[in-house]
Amino acid sequence: MTPRAGWQWRDQTSGSAHQQLVVASDETPTQAAFRCLAEHSTSCPTCMTVNEVGENANLPCETGDRLYEEWRQAHRGPATEQPPASA
Repeated sequence: MTPRAGWQWRDQTSGSAHQQLVVASDETPTQAAFRCLAEHSTSCPTCMTVNEVGENANLPCETGDRLYEEWRQAHRGPATEQPPASA
């Protein structure tokens, strides 16, 4: 999903029209959310902390949790609340 640059005409309400350089991407919202999560997860010291046997320590990270939730919602849609269980 490489961004690409191009020129687009921009009409003005006053003055002459002109071309403006714009950047576009083929990246979907789900792909963008996953990219942000992956970039954070591989650079955040908290997310990358390992335990004594070399496994991820799964430490709490507010940013990581938020990015995961944004990706999850983009991928699957918002979570739905479960109705209370009837007694």
